[in-house]
Amino acid sequence: MNQTTILVADDEPSFRKIYRDVVEAEGYAAIEAADGTAAIQIAKDMKPALILLDIIMPKKDGFAVLKALREDPETKTIPVIIFSVLGEKSDVDKGIALGANDYALKGMTTPREIMSKIRTLIKTPEAKLKGVSAPNVYRVRVDPTKGDAVAILKDLGLGSMFVCTKCQNQLYLELQHDPANQTGHWYAAHVVCPVCKTEY
Repeated sequence: MNQTTILVADDEPSFRKIYRDVVEAEGYAAIEAADGTAAIQIAKDMKPALILLDIIMPKKDGFAVLKALREDPETKTIPVIIFSVLGEKSDVDKGIALGANDYALKGMTTPREIMSKIRTLIKTPEAKLKGVSAPNVYRVRVDPTKGDAVAILKDLGLGSMFVCTKCQNQLYLELQHDPANQTGHWYAAHVVCPVCKTEY
């Protein structure tokens, strides 16, 4: 993996130029892709340290690009920040579920904030994919006898224990920072198996 190169994938030339200038000013090299198909191929060929990925692009949208990247052994560990005008919670959740490491909204996130996210992820690029909590992701062990645990177990069809139905390992409640909410500490909750990565 090229630890000094960032791929900026966006169909808007002005956006690509802005972020090429931003990352180059910070000492990184920048490469560009103007559509989703090109983004996948460049990622495979160049193995950038990180991908800044738009969602609304021709040929393949950002969600399709992200899915392809995570399914390919050559690109599955490359950190991806989705940077899009799509800020609905459903879009954010979809991006995170497909394997995005972070999600930022165009017009709401400054270049300085983007660079902070980039530097953090390049230092710990495989954290989320290896099952270790990445920045703003926390895993909590649930006591099945406390609070509303019984109701959650029933809703998930898990019987009486927080145990993965596929590999029998302990399940965790994973809290992921929700960047769609710009104020306060908001998290999206998922029940996950840290071993086989199954989500419930």
